[in-house]
Amino acid sequence: MKAIRNILLAVAILTAFSAQSAIYSYITKSEGTPSNAKYWWTIEYWDTNDSTPNPCYGWSQCTAFIGHRHSDAGESGNWVSDGNEFINGIQIYRTVGEVGAAFQRNYSLPRSGTQSHSGPAVTQECVGIYYKASTGTSNALGNPMMPSSLCGIVPPPVGKCEFTETSIELTHGQIQLKDIEGNQARQTGYIRCTQDMDVVVYAAGSGGNGMVNLRSDGSLKSRLTIGGVSGSTGTRVRALANIKMPLEFVSTLTKVGNVDAGDFFGSATAILTVP
Repeated sequence: MKAIRNILLAVAILTAFSAQSAIYSYITKSEGTPSNAKYWWTIEYWDTNDSTPNPCYGWSQCTAFIGHRHSDAGESGNWVSDGNEFINGIQIYRTVGEVGAAFQRNYSLPRSGTQSHSGPAVTQECVGIYYKASTGTSNALGNPMMPSSLCGIVPPPVGKCEFTETSIELTHGQIQLKDIEGNQARQTGYIRCTQDMDVVVYAAGSGGNGMVNLRSDGSLKSRLTIGGVSGSTGTRVRALANIKMPLEFVSTLTKVGNVDAGDFFGSATAILTVP
């Protein structure tokens, strides 16, 4: 009897800010102090089909750039990414997805780089996509983040929370073709914060809406949940200072049409955010 062998879902635990997202970014490393820091960031994904309206459509000029969250209102700081990534003229695009397509014609994703921060640390900072009326990277201070962003908060030592694992593997093992639908694999991961605080954990996969594609033709997918809640919705946790807080990650298989036997693999990113 045919079987699907070793379906492995490796969930990369990285470190973020908003839901219903099409732009995923996170910070993998921080150095320095809260008032003088350097961040290593990745812009992982930007959904070019996202229909969220472009907030600066119809302006006389609008620029998208990579910057960092610097205020409780979510506005950008004066420093931009060290690579000075930006695109002018995005006011001609109606949706955030169209802006993403234009951005990716200039910069391929995933894209990684560094970003500096100086001054008082008044919020949980992150690095993501911002927009402003002026061209280039000047006048970066005080601009809004692009809608549909899920933006990764800074891990320690500069930040306050992190995942204790670098990865989690959800292994389904050998499964008969007739038993694919609904088959589950589960694993426990942990977060740790340096102070009592509320956090939200999401799981972002290539299939969108908490789904991960395990085959390029879309015939086999995994539905990710965290603590029984869809990875795209996110689960809220009250973290206690310096205590490892457990989270149950579950992969549930679902098929569309016929699935051929063979080995399958998919990956997603678990993102730690503040509500």
